[in-house]
Amino acid sequence: MSTPLLSTLQARMEKLSAKNGLEAFLYAVKNKLDDEAEEVAKIATEEQLEALSTLVAASVEWLDDEGYDVETPEYKAKLAEVEGLVEPLYFRLEEAAKRPEAVAMAEKRLKDIRLLVAKWETSLPQVKRRSRTKMRAAYRYKLRGKSICPPQIFA
Repeated sequence: MSTPLLSTLQARMEKLSAKNGLEAFLYAVKNKLDDEAEEVAKIATEEQLEALSTLVAASVEWLDDEGYDVETPEYKAKLAEVEGLVEPLYFRLEEAAKRPEAVAMAEKRLKDIRLLVAKWETSLPQVKRRSRTKMRAAYRYKLRGKSICPPQIFA
């Protein structure tokens, strides 16, 4: 093959790959929004969902009309535009899915700390009562849903 023919073929393959990648991504987003509508509704506002749905629908329409035969950078730009809205949503979905396990682990750790402090009363008499009281206060603070103990607890 000659060099100009090879470069033309590579450019065409890159263009098709970009177009197919955009199309696949758009339909994957559309399907995820439909299939996981209940979960998505918990983590996104109605305005965010509307903006994303509108963008995906407009992008699919663009791909079928004006975007049918555009250059590779335009496909990549459209993909980046949609990814800009989708990635934060996907991150929040993943975060929401992992949250119950993280909460359970935190609660287990707090329970372990409480048992340890209770055990100190008999097994480690050298740990002063004031230290045990501070640990209990920190534990109660965590149980109330606070993420960071105020510094005065440990003062």
